[in-house]
Amino acid sequence: MIYPSKYNGINFSYDFNRKSNSFNFGNQRKKLTIAISELKYISFYKSTEEEIIQLKLIGNNSTEIIGIGSFYELETGYIYFFSLLVANFASNTSGYFKLTLGTDVIYSEIIDFKSSSYLTTNEICKITAYNSDSRHGYLTETLPAFGFFKFSQLNSDFFINSKVEYEYSYGRKMILSSENNIGKRLTFLDLTMYQQNLLKWLCNTENLFIDGVKYQLISDFTELLADENSEIKDLRADFVPVEQSFFGNSSTSTPKNIFTDQFFMK
Repeated sequence: MIYPSKYNGINFSYDFNRKSNSFNFGNQRKKLTIAISELKYISFYKSTEEEIIQLKLIGNNSTEIIGIGSFYELETGYIYFFSLLVANFASNTSGYFKLTLGTDVIYSEIIDFKSSSYLTTNEICKITAYNSDSRHGYLTETLPAFGFFKFSQLNSDFFINSKVEYEYSYGRKMILSSENNIGKRLTFLDLTMYQQNLLKWLCNTENLFIDGVKYQLISDFTELLADENSEIKDLRADFVPVEQSFFGNSSTSTPKNIFTDQFFMK
């Protein structure tokens, strides 16, 4: 049996085709969106060594994706790696992966392949994460995990303070140390169960990058707009940038006129 990595960023799990009489199938699944320029590799595990290895993209044009051609041997089996060639993908198309290892075949979910500009316009962020060394898992800097998530930055910047105080009598306090920053409160939208698990895993690693900026998770995830009839949920969490600075990003556009009248008043 082929075991796909839980952190490929692409869902190959057995349950993505499931249907239920109790749930609306359309509320349980949605298409994944990935930027073509960010496709690099995916990995799988199998207990036996295979010579017949094929990874195909099934879509408008059936294209065979060439793999690395080698594998990593473990004591219990083998990890197969596939490099994904960007030239084999076309923007604004949909498709799914079919993997053949020996006599076993597995399929991915259907994926929308988009340009990088589409992700920026539609507020879809890329999260990359890894641990510092192999003592904390297989995924290190040479083999990071990734995922793409639609998010909202509405009311995202907030003041955050961490301080140590010495308390005198009568409630008097002396600040011994104080650290101020502007944190990011991000809301990740319309996540399937696979995406929820992937997002939480990525954010709880030693190295976390959101669109290339390094952050640290400083809160638990809060579920928003969840109900019992859908697995789709919004998740909100707070982050703080690792590289702290007194300086922020400057404006590159002219200011617009702001009306001074009160609402409903003329």
